[in-house]
Amino acid sequence: MPAWPWEPIQFDTRPPLAAGGGQQSVDNSVNIGDIYVQSTPGMDERQLAQYVQRALAKAQREHDARRRSSMRGLE
Repeated sequence: MPAWPWEPIQFDTRPPLAAGGGQQSVDNSVNIGDIYVQSTPGMDERQLAQYVQRALAKAQREHDARRRSSMRGLE
């Protein structure tokens, strides 16, 4: 009878699989186009910039929500 009652552990010595596995990359960008914002005399430029930032963030959130709710995979 052998000294060990179980078989020795066999390790997988193959090299790791390549990342990606041949899957296509997904474009996560939102193309809004060129944005030109011009203030008129008397406008608060900082407030206008914050408004534009909020509008861009909203567009990004809406794009992300449409992408998540689509019937396509996210890979």
